[in-house]
Parts: sequence; structure tokens; C-alpha cells
Amino acid sequence: MTETTETKRKTNVLKTNFLMTFDDLAKFPGRVKALAIMLRRRRSGYVLIALLFYVFVITLLALMDPMLATALNLKHQWVRVAINRAEHLAWSTSSPVRARLVDEAYKRIQAQLVDHIAKSKGSSPYECQGVLTQPETIDPVGGKLDGQFGLCQPETLLDGLVGLTDQSIDYLSVFYPEYKTPLTGENEVVRQAIIAQNANSYEYKLTNTYVSQQTIENKSFKTKTGIKRQEYYHWLVRADIEAKLTKFRGVIRGIIVYYDVTLSNNYYPNDFGGGGNLCDRNDDGGALFQCPVDLDELGYCHQTSYTDKNGIEWIAGSGPCPTFEGNGDCGIIGECTDHGVYISCQLGGGGQATTIKARHTRPQIGCASLNSGQSGKIIDKGGYNFVLTVRIVSLGNTYN
Repeated sequence: MTETTETKRKTNVLKTNFLMTFDDLAKFPGRVKALAIMLRRRRSGYVLIALLFYVFVITLLALMDPMLATALNLKHQWVRVAINRAEHLAWSTSSPVRARLVDEAYKRIQAQLVDHIAKSKGSSPYECQGVLTQPETIDPVGGKLDGQFGLCQPETLLDGLVGLTDQSIDYLSVFYPEYKTPLTGENEVVRQAIIAQNANSYEYKLTNTYVSQQTIENKSFKTKTGIKRQEYYHWLVRADIEAKLTKFRGVIRGIIVYYDVTLSNNYYPNDFGGGGNLCDRNDDGGALFQCPVDLDELGYCHQTSYTDKNGIEWIAGSGPCPTFEGNGDCGIIGECTDHGVYISCQLGGGGQATTIKARHTRPQIGCASLNSGQSGKIIDKGGYNFVLTVRIVSLGNTYN
């Protein structure tokens, strides 16, 4: 059989089966030119299909490695982004946990102080910090509240304060207020992605330790009313927080936050404006303003309380002088006096305003008297002013 006849036979087989042998595949790089010449000469659709198929296979094999590497790298980057977002979420949760601590501690402190006042004005002995105490009606001298601790059970103040589950931070309402409005096309895909990336939840557990209490004798404190005793309490609260990105890679991150909870309080035996809603907690915690330059040019001051011209004690922001502005009875006259931890300023009507320095803290100003939270009587005979501060002192991850 001649060479020409053999070539024709092989060509006919190729046209019939539309396939190439494994030997042909092994020799493919060297046969590309021959196939191209055959395509040009024969104009065969079968040859064109075969050529394109094998070119596709070679191209796919050549691109598979970089494509796989790119996909894996992209996946890694998305996971890294999700981890970073989860960590930021975990850090952000320390603020709402702190707000809850302030709210719970405020209510419990106020309840213990009101209860103590009621027992002191009763007719039966009562136990306070493990000591059997006589009320004022039985012991007019020893039963006075300005000579004993205000909290009778400080070690149990935060007991039973547990964490919460299924909490979340609403980022979308702030950064994307229209996130509930459906879009079209690719914009809708982006909208859904933004929603998924910001869907979150967190939970936390709380444990507390009662640290200490002490009295501070301040000879210059409230000299007009003769009150020189100030009490100080300290607790330490640990929060184990776990933050989750529920719809974005399912990443979970945890942190441990330690909070210092401190309380300073004073009892005022004279007329006290603490009834009704005057001692309800306000989220702003009272007025915060720049301290007088001659006292602290860099610090901020927090108004706590004041005594009006009639000698009645009021929490800052309430009573006849909600502000200390202007030239009337409520206006500050002359220079204020720096007593170290607080500042006293004389009012035009003869009263005195008390202000604390609040650098690096966000104090919550509060008060408590016998009729706090009850409608009717506003001015009580005696009451407590207090300053509650919850401050973050340590943050760390759960792996340390």
C-alpha cells in the first residue's frame, strides 16, 4: 500500500470516529502545525472542533493553577475580613455592657439607700453590715445616718447580675438607613451583601467581686451643712463576651473586659430634694462642661448637687436652679474653690454648687431619699447624693 493510500485511509477513520488516539494526544504539541495546515487545506469542521477542543484543554490546564491559587487567596481574604469585623464587633459590645452595668448598679444602690433611710426612721433595730443598729427614734445620736455606711450589704449589691444572650448592635440604621428598601439588578446584590455582613449577635456572662469600702474625712466638704464624711465603695466586674457574625462566614470572636465600679456618697441630714422623679437616672448623668481654666485647663467638670438659698440640697439639674447661669440667685458669683476631688462655687442667692472633676471618666450622678420614685412629696428630711462610675480598665481576648 502506497503512502498516499495509507494517509487517505487514516483520514477517513478520523472523519468517521471524530476522535484522536492517546498516541496522538501524547504527540499533540508537535502536531499543532500539522493540524493547522490540515484545517487550512481541508476546511474540515471536524478538524476545527478537534483543534478547538484540545486547545481548550491545554489552556484550562495552564490556567487551573493560578485560578485555584486566586480562589483560595480570595477565600482567605474574605475570612480575614470577617475575623476583623468580628473583632471590632466584640470590642464595640463593651459599651452596651457598660451601660447595663450603670443602669443595674444605679437601681440597686438607690434601693439599698432608700431602704436604709426607711429603717433608720423606723422603730425597730435593724442589721447593717453585720451590726445590729438602732434607729434614730431609739438612739438620736448613734442612729444618725451621717455617721454610718449608707450601703448595708455592699458585698451583695451586684449578686445575681447575669449576662444576656441574643443581643445585637444595629449598625445598618446608622450607616445605611435605607437598607430595607429593595433595589434592582447588581445594586440589590450589593444591598443583600451589606445586610449579611452587618448581621451580628453577641452574648456575655458577668461575674463580680466586692473589693473594698472606706470613709474619706474631708474637712472642707460641705462646710455650710457641716457634712465632712464621704463614703467610697469599689467593685470589680468581669464580662466574658462572645460576638458572632451570623451571616458572614459564621466567625465568632471573644473578649474579656474588666470594669471598675466605684461609688462615692454623702448623707445630708437637712431638707433634701429627692422625692418623686428627682432622683431618677438620666442617661446624660448631669451637665458636663469645661472646668474653669484657673482650676484645670484641660479637664472636664461634672455638676453633682447644690444647696439653694433656703438650705435645701438638690441634685444638679433639678429644683429651682436647673442651671447655674445668669446673674440671679442661681448664677455663680466670684471664683470657685478647688478642693482637690471637687470644686465648690458660690451662687448668687446664697447657695453653693458642688462640681467634681471628671477627666477620663463618665460619672453617673444620683440621689436617694425616702420618697424617691414615689409621687407626692418632693422634699424629704435627709437624703443621699452619690456618684457612680463604671470604667473599663482592661480588655483582652479569650485565649490569654
